[in-house]
Order: sequence, then structure tokens, then C-alpha cells
Amino acid sequence: LSSILDAYAEFKERLLNSYWSLKLLLSPQNILNEHLSHSDYPSLFFGIEFALLSLMMPKFSLFTKVKVNLLLMGSDDIILKKAPLIQEYQANKLKVGKRSPEEALKLIQEIIPYLGPSQKLRIDINRSWTLRQALFFCEHFPISYCDYLEEPLQNPEEYLSFANYC
Repeated sequence: LSSILDAYAEFKERLLNSYWSLKLLLSPQNILNEHLSHSDYPSLFFGIEFALLSLMMPKFSLFTKVKVNLLLMGSDDIILKKAPLIQEYQANKLKVGKRSPEEALKLIQEIIPYLGPSQKLRIDINRSWTLRQALFFCEHFPISYCDYLEEPLQNPEEYLSFANYC
């Protein structure tokens, strides 16, 4: 830890003495070149470099914004308290692995009214169900609200049978 802190202190000194020079500010490539010679702690330098580039070039789209998905997990009460937020997210992942298929279906029916017109649920079952339970779920789940089912089966060898049915 002390060597990382020392490297950070050294980097901070270089930053204050050189990074804010006009030459470096005019070209992000100059900053990249400066970093190449300081690779003892690449993650530290990457983080600082990323922050510098973001500050220096806010009008340019150098970095794609990362879209965050809403994760719905926990008790039904907790999930239903988060449900009004669903339309603020592009994707919504619902973890139902600790529930029976019947309980999952009941919860999903309560969540569906919160979905926007083009929104779907990503259902994560966490390898909790037998083939029979997963097939029951598929028979009763309104598929138009499903983006995908993640890891429904306890036994991965049964995925082909599951895929042929669904």
C-alpha cells in the first residue's frame, strides 16, 4: 500500500508540473504517451488518465455512456417498492431463483403494469428449477414480456430439452 501511495504522490507532482501545460492539454495523445513510461501501477494511471480525459474533453464523445439496468431482487415487498423505477431503465433484471415458478409468476404479474410499451423483463432463475418447473413457468409466463430467461435449470444437460419445448 505504501508503494502505491508513493507512486500516487509522485504522479500527483508530475500532474501538477506537467499535465496542465498547454502542450499536454491540447492533445490527449500526449497524456497517453506520458503514461506509457509509468506502468508500475497501470490501474492507478488508467483511472487518473480516464478522469483527466473526461474533464478535458467534455464536449467530445470519447467514451460511451454505460447504460445501467435495474436489478430487482429480494423480497416481494422490496421488489415492488422498486417497480415504479422500471420505466427509467432500458432493461430490468428480475431475480426469482429462490421462488417457486408459481411465486415467480405471481410476482411478475404484479410487475407487468410498471413496464413501458417496449420494455421486457430479464428473468434470472439462478439454476434453481428442475426441467419440469421451468416448463411449467414457460407455459404460464406471458412471453411478450420476456427478454430472456437466465440459467433456469439446475441440470445444464437438460437445456436442449428445454430449448426444444420453449
